[in-house]
Amino acid sequence: MRVTPEDEGSTHQRFDPRRVEIPATGTVTLTLQARTEGTTLELRTKGRFPATTFLLPFAAPRALALLDDEHAQGSARLSPEQPEPGRLVFRNLPPGRFSLLIIEPDERGYHLEEFDLPAEGTVVREVTPAWRPHTFSD
Repeated sequence: MRVTPEDEGSTHQRFDPRRVEIPATGTVTLTLQARTEGTTLELRTKGRFPATTFLLPFAAPRALALLDDEHAQGSARLSPEQPEPGRLVFRNLPPGRFSLLIIEPDERGYHLEEFDLPAEGTVVREVTPAWRPHTFSD
């Protein structure tokens, strides 16, 4: 698969999910249209968010299935704009159910919360992790 951006200067674009059927042979060309509007989500916490902080575009039960699957964690997560200590901002999010999954840096436990986002506006959430124990697989 080859992806060619039309605007080299753009970063952290969001795209709505699409279902496509890929034939067994031949070439398929997809034109992806980035979202230009939606909700802005600002997450705040005391201290820093660990690198293992994941905003996932689905409900908690599916997010829990990612705890022991590092590849899936990376592919499912949404990236914030220029992370700062104690603050993560995500723009142009679609409405719906989201999960915030944070894995402790020493992998002794995790924090999981879920919430619904509206179609537009800004949502600010204060995050105070409530760590739950978990034994991560190697």
